[in-house]
Amino acid sequence: MKRILIVDDEKDIRDNIKAILADQSYLSETAESSDQALYLIEQNQFDLIILDVWLNDSKLDGMQLLNEIKNKHSETPIIIISGHGNIEMAVQAIKDGAHEFIEKPFNSERLLLSVSRSIEMAEIKYENQKLKEKEIYNYKFIGISPQIQKIRQLIDKVAPSSSRVLIYGESGTGKDLVAREIHKQSKYSDGPFIVINAAILEPEGIESDLFGFENGKDEVTAGLFEKSHNGTLFIDEVGEMPLQTQAKILRVLTDQSFTRVGGDKSISIDSRIICSSTRDLNYLIEEGSFR
Repeated sequence: MKRILIVDDEKDIRDNIKAILADQSYLSETAESSDQALYLIEQNQFDLIILDVWLNDSKLDGMQLLNEIKNKHSETPIIIISGHGNIEMAVQAIKDGAHEFIEKPFNSERLLLSVSRSIEMAEIKYENQKLKEKEIYNYKFIGISPQIQKIRQLIDKVAPSSSRVLIYGESGTGKDLVAREIHKQSKYSDGPFIVINAAILEPEGIESDLFGFENGKDEVTAGLFEKSHNGTLFIDEVGEMPLQTQAKILRVLTDQSFTRVGGDKSISIDSRIICSSTRDLNYLIEEGSFR
């Protein structure tokens, strides 16, 4: 059974949220201040935290508490709620590590959707991270042939730099292993290694997947570019991306910033881009299907 911590200075709101969650068999505990919340977090393992921005008579406000929790429990998903929120606050909350931002007043369906989605996404992220760590670090780049030695030399040459890399090769030749090896030896090695297979992304949703999206004032979702901040973004089969998306990626590569779908705020990132392709991109450029 999932355990949720509700942090709000208003007792009526704490009790209301607790009752909504109890109807769906969630176990909940409540806190009215940052000190109370931090004590409960140290004593318990929570699957989700619902945190109000404004905490009257509290040592830390909600945004400060968000940062404090993320510093020690980065894996715990947090939903920020506020009755005085705006898009700038929502964007900042997401950048600071919140999974979602909900404006008060909200109905029970909206809250429960955010709760289930945040818990599910945190579980998927945890499982994927474990798999990626296993894939990245539990392998050996083997081979002693002259061709492999040349590849090693190229990896050693480009890995320490921040330059973008394009890896050519037929399917099954290990392009992803080369990308991981570059990431492993780079200054971004402590950051995330995010993989996108452009060939299997749905065309109508690819820009939301890459850049994230904003839906009014109460929903902000980070995209893969944003999640790759301080790490590496590996775009597999980059030649399969739609032309319109290619143009936006070019702007990201040039400006190191982008806006979410439906948003107008510029988001800056520092990440390395590595791409791969089985197709001749020069030929695609000549035929007008690649920029």
